[in-house]
Amino acid sequence: MPNDVGEFAIRRFVEGITSTLKQSPVGVEYTSTTLLGVTRTQYIAQDSGTMFQKRLYNPRLGWREESVRQLTVQDELVARLTLDRPVEDGQWARRRDCCRIRPVGVLRRR
Repeated sequence: MPNDVGEFAIRRFVEGITSTLKQSPVGVEYTSTTLLGVTRTQYIAQDSGTMFQKRLYNPRLGWREESVRQLTVQDELVARLTLDRPVEDGQWARRRDCCRIRPVGVLRRR
């Protein structure tokens, strides 16, 4: 991403996302393209709504999972969405990271 939205607006956006995750059977997926391939980070609310399942996919290592608190999810998403990456070369200038809300069933099949 780089984007031109301020951190305050992004933080409010992320708070809305985590609220939606607790109320609906959806999760959020952040995908990032690297030289090694596409990495994925997924967040899915667990039963209590204060804890989330964080699923990480690395093309070399596969999937791994851990439980994290809601504030950790919010901080990590804000950090990623406000990240301003320098462009190393023209090829990677077209690279686009993506943050999407998807049904939990779709996320678990990826």
